[in-house]
Amino acid sequence: MATLGNITIYADDPRRLSHFWADVLGYPHSEFEGPLREACSPRA
Repeated sequence: MATLGNITIYADDPRRLSHFWADVLGYPHSEFEGPLREACSPRA
């Protein structure tokens, strides 16, 4: 039987997409701050 591994999804708005899936799966929304967030933020 075939199994599914990881799925990668591109999103123009990853925060909104993560909130959508959190709502669908019943998880609380989460945010992160600090150097990691700054490193991952798109450059203007």
